Amino acid sequence: MYILGANFGPYYTEEYLKAMAKVFEKAEDVCFREKYSYQLFQNNRVRYAPDILFTYPMPKMKQQKNKFLYRLLIVIKKKKAQINFNQFRKYIQIQFMK
Repeated sequence: MYILGANFGPYYTEEYLKAMAKVFEKAEDVCFREKYSYQLFQNNRVRYAPDILFTYPMPKMKQQKNKFLYRLLIVIKKKKAQINFNQFRKYIQIQFMK
């Protein structure tokens, strides 16, 4: 068993902490993403490394304005809803594009 990108807690009893320590001892590898959890369960199978996804290099993307709004309007049109699109657009801009 491999446990990657994990964190532990909150916990409320020592019993639970000890039970989880036994689970982690059976794993081939336990990698906690923060030091607090790592320090609770330090043994030769437990290690610390920053979060897997947060350290993954993401490609730069161009910001696209109003894409959400137009997709939503298309869905509403397909469902043949009666709506004043100009009023709806203003509402969305006020609520979500502050």
